[in-house]
This record gives sequence, C-alpha cells and structure tokens, in this order.
Amino acid sequence: MNFLKAILYGIIEGITEWLPISSTGHLIVLDEVFDLKVSSEFKELFLVVIQLGAVAAVALLYWDKLYPFSKKKTKEQNMRTWSLWIKVIVAMLPSALIGLLLDDWMDAHLYNYITVALTLLIYGFAFIYVEYRNRNLVPKIRSVGAIDLRTALLIGCFQCLSLVPGTSRSGSTILGAMLLGTGRAAAAEFSFFLAIPTILGASFLKTVKLLISGVSVSIGEVAVLLVGCAVAFVVSFIVIKKLMEFIRRSSFSVFGVYRIALGTVLLLYFLFSLLERGMTAQAETNALSFVFCGLVWGLSLIIPGLSSSSVLLYMGLYEPMTAGIAAIDFGVILPLLLGLAITVISLARVVNSLYEKHYALVSRLILGFVIASTLKIVPSSFESVGALVLSLLCFAV
Repeated sequence: MNFLKAILYGIIEGITEWLPISSTGHLIVLDEVFDLKVSSEFKELFLVVIQLGAVAAVALLYWDKLYPFSKKKTKEQNMRTWSLWIKVIVAMLPSALIGLLLDDWMDAHLYNYITVALTLLIYGFAFIYVEYRNRNLVPKIRSVGAIDLRTALLIGCFQCLSLVPGTSRSGSTILGAMLLGTGRAAAAEFSFFLAIPTILGASFLKTVKLLISGVSVSIGEVAVLLVGCAVAFVVSFIVIKKLMEFIRRSSFSVFGVYRIALGTVLLLYFLFSLLERGMTAQAETNALSFVFCGLVWGLSLIIPGLSSSSVLLYMGLYEPMTAGIAAIDFGVILPLLLGLAITVISLARVVNSLYEKHYALVSRLILGFVIASTLKIVPSSFESVGALVLSLLCFAV
C-alpha cells in the first residue's frame, strides 16, 4: 500500500512543484488524507527529498542551457552559462541562510494545514493582483540572460517567503521576478533553475539531520522514496513543457483562483474540525491561531450579529488569547494585531474601489457598520438583533 501512496505523492509533487500552487502544501494536505505508514522522521525527509525527482526533470530538459562544459557551444555561450549559474547561486543564498537558522522552528510550528490554507489564500490574491497590475506593462526583462545580479538577489529574497509551507517556491520567485519587471516565461525559467541548488541543499540538510539523529531507515522506506522520486521525475518532465506553453499565451491568474478556492476549502475544514471539538476543547495555539483571532475580532467589529468572543470560546482560542494579552505576550499580541490589520486593510481597499461608483450604497454600509460596532460595546442580550436591525434600517434611509 505504501508504494501506491508513494506513486500518488510523486504525481502530486511532479504537478505542483512547478505550478505556483505549493508542492509542500499539497503534500502536507495529502498526508492528512493518505498517511504514509513510515516513521515520522523518515516522512519529514520524504516530503523534501521527493523533490529531487522533479529537479532531475529540469536538469534533463534544460541540459544544453545549464551545462557549462558543452563542446557544442562556443566559448562565449559557455561563459553565459557560467554567468547564469552565478546568478542562480546568488539568488539561493538568502533562503539558504534563513533556512539553516529557522528550519527546526518552522518544522515545529508551521508544518500544518492551517498555515497552508492561509498562505494559499494570501498568495492567490497576490497572483491576481500582480497580473492585474502588469496587464498593460511591457516587461523590462524578457530572458533569463537579461537578469542581472541585483535582480537575481532580490528574486532570492522573495524565495525566502517559500520557507513557509503553502507559499510555493516557484510561486514566490515568479511573483518576485514579475514585480521586478521580468516577463512570465523568463520568471518561470529562472525559478526552475533556482530550484536545482535550493532543493539539493534542502534535501542534503534533511538527510544530514536524519543521520545525526541516529534514526535508522529500512530498505522498504528507501524503496518508497525512490518510487516517489521516479514518478515525480516523469510527471515533472511533462508538466514543465506544458506549463511553458501555457504561460506564453495565458496569465497566472488561473493559479491564483485555484489557490483561493483550495485555501478556502482547507480553512473551512480547519474551522469545522475545531467546531467538532466543542467549547470545552483546548485548541492547539500558535502564531497563526492568534492571526485567526485577529481576523475574527476585526470581522466582528463590522459584521452585525457576529460575536468574536462567542466564536473564539467555541473554538477554544478565547482563553489563550485573553491570557496572552493580559500577560503582554508579544507572541500573542503581534499576530493578533496582524490579523486585525489584514481585516481593516482589506475592508478599506474594498470600500475605496466601490466608493466612487456606488457612493450612496457605501455610505449607508459605513453608517450601518458604525452603528453595529457601537452597539457591540453595550452588553445586552439583544446586541446581535439590535445591531442587525439598526444597520439594515440604514439602507432604507
């Protein structure tokens, strides 16, 4: 059964590694549904090293462009290949440094489907925004060779974002490259090349940690890993070709929509799993839990009838949140403020975009929100009903 699961993991890895939708995020979600029957230490290694099969596909497809000792190329062409590798190594350095420093902390705190859901949503909107922003712009950089060292380093800084599961390594680098004026095809190619040293380094780090920990790996587990890598290689080979054809005639917006849809489904799954525990459940808390508290808090200020304390009590997050605030714990307060800021900024952007076209409607909405928010500070059993009725009356004014 593990071999069949390894084939499925390989297919998902081969598809999602190169599309800007997060391979690690999909593998984490897949692990929730189809759990590999292996040790936890090996599973952690498997979810990273399986990417080597995908990287091998890039090396094969772009061998002529990446091999600096080719006798088929002129001396000048080989020098350009060396120049490309220097840019790739420079771009890899920021994520390598931060990955070495924070790898264990991220494994402990961020490898869960809550993180994946939020990052899928955030970068889904980011892709749609960047494509909309660039729709009438002519890219300044149209080929990988035209990327200079400074741009390569900045793209590498964007790759640091992908250390958070669900972000997508290819997604963060492509977004960064496009924001810096690189065309879609050049951004995607540079992302492919940057994957080679990045994934090799991550796989080496995980392997060394496993060996140092003294955990033994069985022959069966090695066989499962090899099957996953082989399948990822074959699928990646096909996907990379198709992706390059796709982005030459289409935008990345479709991937943004997919990320938003999947992120929403995962977030609902998270919420329903918490609701199943009931009010007596003690929810596992981390920074993202308190970001969620901030989102709920912000929404409760503007949505009539929504009580943040009731929602958070039911999810087991209210007591940890209030205790952290009382103790002036910045590990609670800062994520809480971040969630609140996201809500406020998002609402401000929506109001700003609608205000000119729908002045009267937006004015009434704002008045309704003010009345509803004011009523929320008055403790009353009729708070929800009163806020809802009064804010709706604003539309009749």
